Amino acid sequence: METIKQVLLAYSWLIIVALIVFLARIGYFYQKTSGERSGYLWFSIPALFLSGGIIWYMFHNVNLVQESVANALLSIGGFSLLLLSSRLQHIMTGERR
Repeated sequence: METIKQVLLAYSWLIIVALIVFLARIGYFYQKTSGERSGYLWFSIPALFLSGGIIWYMFHNVNLVQESVANALLSIGGFSLLLLSSRLQHIMTGERR
């Protein structure tokens, strides 16, 4: 059962990191084509927080609700990803100067 949990954690982490990389690449493409700064490098922050939370769970071998440090890392990573993706969407669809 522990092996299945480890595999599912790794798989979910890979999907989330792939989505973050995809968002960062969209920001990079927009910055290069429009000349407007998109801040695509900031997407490394949620990737680091989410990676830290998942790695904490994988190596400490606890259930998902028992570890407050990992939950805090995942929450900060998710909230920062929400803010950055909303900011990128606003930059890309907002009013032009």
